[in-house]
Amino acid sequence: MRRGIALSSACLMLLVGLIPARAEDRPAAAARCELTAFPPLPAMTPEPSGWRGMLYGAMHAFARADAPDAALKQLGGSSLTMRADLEVFRAALLDDLRNDIRCLTREARIAHGDLAVRDGSVELHLRETTSAPRAIAALAAANGGAVDAIDFVDAGDGLIRLTPTDEGFAGRFGAMLDRATEVVAGRVKDLGIAKASVARDGADRIVIRLPGVKDASRFVAMFSKPARLELRLVDASMSAEDALKSGVPLDDDVLYGLKDKRPWLVAKKVSVGGEHLVEAYAGLPESGEPYVYFRLDAGGTRAFADTTRENVGRPFAIVLDDAVISAPVIREPIVGGTGQINGGFTIAEARYLGLLLNSGALPLRLELVDQQTVAPAK
Repeated sequence: MRRGIALSSACLMLLVGLIPARAEDRPAAAARCELTAFPPLPAMTPEPSGWRGMLYGAMHAFARADAPDAALKQLGGSSLTMRADLEVFRAALLDDLRNDIRCLTREARIAHGDLAVRDGSVELHLRETTSAPRAIAALAAANGGAVDAIDFVDAGDGLIRLTPTDEGFAGRFGAMLDRATEVVAGRVKDLGIAKASVARDGADRIVIRLPGVKDASRFVAMFSKPARLELRLVDASMSAEDALKSGVPLDDDVLYGLKDKRPWLVAKKVSVGGEHLVEAYAGLPESGEPYVYFRLDAGGTRAFADTTRENVGRPFAIVLDDAVISAPVIREPIVGGTGQINGGFTIAEARYLGLLLNSGALPLRLELVDQQTVAPAK
């Protein structure tokens, strides 16, 4: 497991907001299943044309080529090149696609047996071969704006094979690399390094220039760590140990405790994800134990209020990068949308975790492939 912070103990305390429930805190209508693995890409803003376009292009080319390099040459410092792991992303994308298909077939009442990822595709085995046209129609209708992202093949005998197209995969990977560049840029900004820069480089790389920083090795984990916080229900129908022996249910995962390595059987479905995190920062209460405070947006607050309202008495897992920090029991509906993570942190660890969460979760796994130290100009 990848870990950037050693925690001596872990627990999470959720704070109930001392305000009356508002309209946005009331249960929202259930969202319809869709192919979230391939959401429509945002529309591109057209660049200026004519002489304005030529000037626009020249100015941006100059800024891209000269400004970051000039500061690094003048002050000296470090240059890091991070590469996104293409195969890890492909595996995650196919897993997301499989989960989307499971949701869609359940919603459309299409009975199926095996649903597995094989050889770069998701294979759906229908229980009734006559259901194939209806299944393909339901899946294709959910494709939304990603019309060319997936190939649907009826292989006969009730087998449907769904394969991301090269164009669909490249488009999704490119969008995620752009997002990863934004997240890394946010983390660099929080460090307060003057004239630092972050830019995408080619199809799978990000270049980070840190003027004035002679040793950037201590920052590498900060630029590559996902820091993905999730709230997921615990499946109490069976123990994690029994699930490992007899087979993990299709809708569940077995995750392990961050410190004690205890296995937990948790739902694949994320009740509240890191995309709903508005802010996170370190705090120091009167007890002297540092913590990380977080606040959810309106959508996350509604989702968490609905989840806790419907599952009083059940435990839920607080998950950081696929490791369970803690699994408290829901005692009452929580509608405030705020909470704090107490994990036996040092002040430095709490600040570090707050910075990672506050800048957003990396959508890709990044690895360092090149590190250079540049001497200042004489």
